[in-house]
Amino acid sequence: MFKNELNDYKNIQKEIKFLTNSDNRLKILHCLLNSPQTLKGIHEKTGLNNSSISINISSLESKGYVVNINDTFHLTNASKLILTNIFYLNKSINFLDKNANFFNTHKLDNLKFNALKDISSLESSELIESTPFDIFKTVKLYKEFGFRSKSIKTIFPFMYPQINEIFTDWFENDVEIKLILEKNVSDAFTESFNNYQFDKESNSKISVKTIEKRLDFALFVTDEVIILGFYKNDGKFDQNAVYISNEKEAILWGMDIFGEYENMAPEYIYLKE
Repeated sequence: MFKNELNDYKNIQKEIKFLTNSDNRLKILHCLLNSPQTLKGIHEKTGLNNSSISINISSLESKGYVVNINDTFHLTNASKLILTNIFYLNKSINFLDKNANFFNTHKLDNLKFNALKDISSLESSELIESTPFDIFKTVKLYKEFGFRSKSIKTIFPFMYPQINEIFTDWFENDVEIKLILEKNVSDAFTESFNNYQFDKESNSKISVKTIEKRLDFALFVTDEVIILGFYKNDGKFDQNAVYISNEKEAILWGMDIFGEYENMAPEYIYLKE
């Protein structure tokens, strides 16, 4: 098995090297990724001389990356997919490089494959950290955006300390919330909810899935924001640092993570509907 994987890596390396080891080839590929072009069009958009264009186009055609249709050059669908994945690989490398110190000291074990593969979606996110002058800076973010949102999906490995205040907001604002919680947190949350007293009519919908799997991260996602927190390598949840983004790509990434864990857990228990 290892030998097969090693061969796969070597093939990937070979293909990426062919596509990226020539600046002129990269210019042509980028040009064609935007739209099909004639030789004249490639020349006008890249500034390359005709000789260089012809040599590289021929090479790309022979490898099956480009096809000539009526003297107009098109990227094949396969090459579009490869180039798009290289682009996202580069985004992921840039993101991880910029955040290397953080991720080297925090656990990513329970982020599923698709989440790790598409982690470049967090490129626009901001790392918010508590300060000696505002030690609850990150904790307040969950509260702030929770009070502003009508629909919330969250995966939490711990119990929020001011839970009754959160309940009050959910009831007063008719919030629909879905929670995925570890067993001990789910039990504590359900008990707190059952003991909570609220004397007004509310259209809020609150449902919980209990998951047996250990959660090494916290996810809070709405239509407006994603907030993501992690455990440190020492096994303690880092309440002093979270990633936050209001970019659509990051929010969709968070929704996908929630969906993966939602499918892993049993049916929802509806505490209120």
